[in-house]
Amino acid sequence: MKFLPHKMILGVIMAMLFFTLWTSWQLIYPYKPLVLQDEYFPINKGQFFQGEIIQYLVRYCKKMSVPAEINYQFENSVIFFSTRVDVSNAKTGCGEHWRIFEVPVELPPGRYRLVQITKYKISMFREIVVTGATEEFDIIEK
Repeated sequence: MKFLPHKMILGVIMAMLFFTLWTSWQLIYPYKPLVLQDEYFPINKGQFFQGEIIQYLVRYCKKMSVPAEINYQFENSVIFFSTRVDVSNAKTGCGEHWRIFEVPVELPPGRYRLVQITKYKISMFREIVVTGATEEFDIIEK
């Protein structure tokens, strides 16, 4: 019975060492949950009216089965944030998907890109962000 406290202390030290190593691995491992195949997403046409639907093609390879939160923003010299947020849990593998997005009516006319920001929560310690953008397009008044 004399050695019981020593075994408990050793067990606690081993558990702390394991947790530290596991946490370090989660923080430094180069996760790539999604790889985008195109530099810019192709769009269905070059001009859109305010309130019209944009269609763009995303070619991807998803390597991890982790749900994603997708945010959108329109960029020219100023960034216009969208309130739309999608949650996606696509299957792993490669593919292509036409996505649709409505141009906000209040978006001023100009030349823009639609930026898709995809966030993957890998663990409680780490989040990976994958960003892609469409080709440039014009927004014109109705």
